[in-house]
Amino acid sequence: MNNHANHFPESADNAGDASSAFSNLLDAPVTRTAQSSSTILIGTLIQVGNGEIQIRSLEGDIVSGVAACALGADDTGKQCAFMVSEALNFAAVIVGLLQHPVTIESPPAVASNFLPRSELDYPEGLKITCGKSSITLDPDGKVEIRGTRIINLASESHRIKAGSVRIN
Repeated sequence: MNNHANHFPESADNAGDASSAFSNLLDAPVTRTAQSSSTILIGTLIQVGNGEIQIRSLEGDIVSGVAACALGADDTGKQCAFMVSEALNFAAVIVGLLQHPVTIESPPAVASNFLPRSELDYPEGLKITCGKSSITLDPDGKVEIRGTRIINLASESHRIKAGSVRIN
């Protein structure tokens, strides 16, 4: 056995001893938690500075994040690669800036989270469907709500203004 300090109480010479901690460690089953799959996402930095970083993903979601690379206020508006971390309560971790920005076709709807309210413009009409329920908006002003059960709640007064009201 060599004379330099050994950080482990057992050496390779006595590792075969059935009572050694090293031997017990070798015989212990290995358990691992499943790691979640990681996906690199692309987004645009919309705020960098004042201790806060916000990203708009290509899908339009806005998420807060932390940087694993150097970022400055002049990087606002640049595209970045980021991952979402479960360990950080699903905050984004920016792994770098894109050297060659990605161009995508913008969807027909325009939504903005910078306005006090979001506006979507579908000149040909819009239908949202989920299972047996749907909401249809026609360009002529007709709004149709369909479902097996419709609940309408108001915390204040509920006003219905119409030329006429038909029930059943």
